[in-house]
Amino acid sequence: MKLVSTILLTTQIVGIALGCTQYKIGYKSKSTACELDGNTWRNHCRDLLFQYTQYTEQHDGRLGKDMTQDVSCDPCDWKNQHCYCTVSFWRFREWLGTEIPTMKHDSWVLDGNNPAGQIGSKTVDCD
Repeated sequence: MKLVSTILLTTQIVGIALGCTQYKIGYKSKSTACELDGNTWRNHCRDLLFQYTQYTEQHDGRLGKDMTQDVSCDPCDWKNQHCYCTVSFWRFREWLGTEIPTMKHDSWVLDGNNPAGQIGSKTVDCD
């Protein structure tokens, strides 16, 4: 019985060590913006991605090495238009904590409609 328990525990630890999950966090433009302003907001979103890249380099690769950013903007004829930035972490090391840090930026605020969280339940190889 002791051997079986040891094998199960080892399997769980190895599974955790080899498996990463996918997470994301969303931001919304502080000011009014629409699809005609997309290029400006793509640059601002790249700034956030760069901040997350620096963070993960300083914290043992916590957010993983593969990160992407995506920008979308509301149509210009809508009321209260905004642009949105989603930063995705494709190799998130969940065992180092699941909280995604919030980056400060002059142009972005957290998007309450796109909160930080896990993307699906699939586990991927970490590296």
